[in-house]
Amino acid sequence: MRILFVCTGNTCRSCLAETIFKNMVKQEGLSAEIKSAGIGAIPGLDAASLAVEVAKEAGINLGEHKTKSFNRELAEWADLILTLDETHKNFILTTMPEMTKKTFTLKEYESNKKPSFYFADLGIADPIGGSKEDYEECFREIKEELEKLLAAIKLRKQEVN
Repeated sequence: MRILFVCTGNTCRSCLAETIFKNMVKQEGLSAEIKSAGIGAIPGLDAASLAVEVAKEAGINLGEHKTKSFNRELAEWADLILTLDETHKNFILTTMPEMTKKTFTLKEYESNKKPSFYFADLGIADPIGGSKEDYEECFREIKEELEKLLAAIKLRKQEVN
């Protein structure tokens, strides 16, 4: 399975999701290719310093990360595109409608939450410019959603075997 996480600048949310999920998959002995990108990313930048710090405190190395810009090649590479909020998803579906069947927000993918008039918040808040506590909350929320994703992948693997 090839998973692409997408946010705005690829300096915090999507790179955290990529790195956290790579660690989770490795610990479970599963096989998956995982990348991240940003719809407005400037390629080659470092991750946000507070994201690196919060990840490091959780035993995760984000210090080597370099930003990547979302593009058609990455979208076609991915089996699953998980965005960190609905604006990213909407951008992808507007510019590449053929990606509809494999593009979801991270929160909606395994939680059975679907976009609706009544439940519109399927995103994880961008901590850029915020406090360390904002980054910690972002990390916690991403990790919680990734645990659901991992459980679903493990269940599907058991069903296949």
